[in-house]
Amino acid sequence: KAGGAVHALIGNHEAMNLYGDLRYVSAGEFEAFRDAGSEKARDELYKIEEKQHPDRKRWDAEHPLGFAEHRRAFGREGKYGKWIRAHNTVIRIDGTLFLHGGISPKLAGWSVRQINEKVREELGDFAKLEGGIVQNENGPLWYRGLAQGNEKALEDHLRKVLFNYKIERVAIGHTFTDGAIKPRFDGKVLQIDVGLSRFFDEKGRMACLVIEQGKPCALHRGKKVNLPWNSEGDLRRYLKETGDLDREARSAESPKK
Repeated sequence: KAGGAVHALIGNHEAMNLYGDLRYVSAGEFEAFRDAGSEKARDELYKIEEKQHPDRKRWDAEHPLGFAEHRRAFGREGKYGKWIRAHNTVIRIDGTLFLHGGISPKLAGWSVRQINEKVREELGDFAKLEGGIVQNENGPLWYRGLAQGNEKALEDHLRKVLFNYKIERVAIGHTFTDGAIKPRFDGKVLQIDVGLSRFFDEKGRMACLVIEQGKPCALHRGKKVNLPWNSEGDLRRYLKETGDLDREARSAESPKK
């Protein structure tokens, strides 16, 4: 209504669901796809795989009700399969580059368009995954160097990234920050995976990055907090502010005795 837009980007978990790496899919996710036809759908799937898996009891344990529908939904013509493949992996908005994992030295010279087209190509033809960038630890969905690597050692690399993409900063997810927006490289890299999922905290970690008129800040528990820059003292200030907001929120949410 305000004239904005939502840009959903592909991350490693979306890609994994597409190409069938289901190690992080929970029982609840399969259950969410279960319906009145799930028994029949599972029987039909087993008929296809019966020769490779003669132990039906074990196969059923590994393929709960809802599994067949889940795989169909994430398939090439499935509701989520088509939806995810239509999205980008990396996007540049004003002076910020957004992506899930990060830009590694392997991709420092690539364009936004090259990365997006390459990921879509591989997710459209799984035979191209081997040797590609979707599953590569230095690819845009998995690279953790900007989040965990030595800042001094990566200074030149980051400088090339900023120059090549004509940006001021990179905003990344993938690597959990334990509850607060985390700047690195003097704010040129912003880690924004604060753990919103209940997997990390049953009440959620309520924080996100806000950039207004080119200036980034944290929106933490609904309050704007200036990000720390270039000093240990300012970092302590930031961690105290966000920590105090977390404690206040938890105290307010706790049942009164």
